[in-house]
Amino acid sequence: RINYIFQRLPHARPEEKEEWRKANISDQIAEAVWKPKIIACRLFPINDLPVEILLQIFHLAVWDIPTAFTTIQSRLFITWVCRRWRNVAIADPLLWNTIWFKDVPDFTRSFEFFDRAGNAPLELRINDAIKSGPEDTIDLSRSLTVPRMDRLMDRLLTKIEQITLLIVVIETWSTIHRFLERLYSSHTSPRNLKRIEIHRTGRGYFPNAEDSDGHQQYDHAFIFCNGRASNINFLCLNGVHLNWAA
Repeated sequence: RINYIFQRLPHARPEEKEEWRKANISDQIAEAVWKPKIIACRLFPINDLPVEILLQIFHLAVWDIPTAFTTIQSRLFITWVCRRWRNVAIADPLLWNTIWFKDVPDFTRSFEFFDRAGNAPLELRINDAIKSGPEDTIDLSRSLTVPRMDRLMDRLLTKIEQITLLIVVIETWSTIHRFLERLYSSHTSPRNLKRIEIHRTGRGYFPNAEDSDGHQQYDHAFIFCNGRASNINFLCLNGVHLNWAA
């Protein structure tokens, strides 16, 4: 096809030659190069591949994406292609074990991923979606309140031994306090937790002051996970205090 393009060029009229040089040749060469590849890709019998090869393709497609939100979308898109892709993808825990809890509470989509992850190691990020839009406006309907944190932790603590990475970004101190309290009082230790980040993004907390949502002051600091998270090698605390003296 490329040879045909160049063979035809000398027989064209002068004005056609100039037009071809400026506009058409590059387009036609590009089409000649890429069209066979596109056709071959569409005709390739991908569903004839073994499951393990298909999963490798899925993993490359999902994890070679720069943004977390796009990664969430790509996993969903895979399950919408056909029945076989959906069955293969849902049956693979490692395709779902990285979860960003940023959807509307009570996190229906995220907990679907959580269930699909099965017994795989978990990498979790919990994000308070209280602020949204170009002006960072407050949306209380999406706020991660204390009762919502309790319901969230009720589910997460059932797999606390599987969590290897946990990043928490919360607006209010009261919700962070409840999160730390639930980790402290858990009967199961996060023995595989390697990395933990806790960020409080709300206003500064001062002793003898009340939190902005009306909860009592919190002078009591917890020992993180009651001292049972022995494998942590990365810890980041931002606007959060713990009991280091015990």
